[in-house]
Amino acid sequence: MSDFTVVRNQRQILMIEVKSATIHFNPLEDVNVEAFKSFVDEQFCQQKDGDGRKNKGIYQLSRQIHDFATTSTLNRILKRPDDKSKAVIFPIIIYTDDVMDMAGVNAYVGEKIQDEIETVQQHFKIVQPLIMINLSFLLRYYAKLKQNPSLLFELFMSYIKTTVERSKAFNKSKNPLLFFEKNISFDRYAAIKMKDVDFIPSFRELVSDLHLTDNLSGKVV
Repeated sequence: MSDFTVVRNQRQILMIEVKSATIHFNPLEDVNVEAFKSFVDEQFCQQKDGDGRKNKGIYQLSRQIHDFATTSTLNRILKRPDDKSKAVIFPIIIYTDDVMDMAGVNAYVGEKIQDEIETVQQHFKIVQPLIMINLSFLLRYYAKLKQNPSLLFELFMSYIKTTVERSKAFNKSKNPLLFFEKNISFDRYAAIKMKDVDFIPSFRELVSDLHLTDNLSGKVV
């Protein structure tokens, strides 16, 4: 099971995994690409085996997508569970280490989950490409997202459309700049789209909503 499943309008289904993993600073200082790739594979693309390894990241999501497609395990999340062919699935991973904002990481992990769910995609209207979100994005824009609940979904759709268009442009021109742009992280993309948003209101909203103040003095604790 994924950590969260959110149903929007009985059609869009967000399947969300939260991964709290931090890479050691040595691979970054040494610019060790193989060590970084191993970190991503072990924390976000690990498959269960007989040696005690557990499904992580995409394999937890793909398992849930398979279960939703072929069993009645998740039927309770829909009012009409017999009509899955109209469902739009959004596989999402929320991570905590800023290094995962690096261009290309989302695409690399996303390709792996597409391979895993290929045989069940026909059960749904569409399974959207994987979106990986930095937890800090949700904190930085908390107030804005709370004010406009549709904003996050709009950013998802805009990000998917933009990366698909850039991929097509790169495949046609092979321009190295387009290769970098098509592999932009969601966090970086959203930051550009929301560059004029002030973070201070989010801090205040979080302090208030999570009751992080001293009730007597009103000061942040």
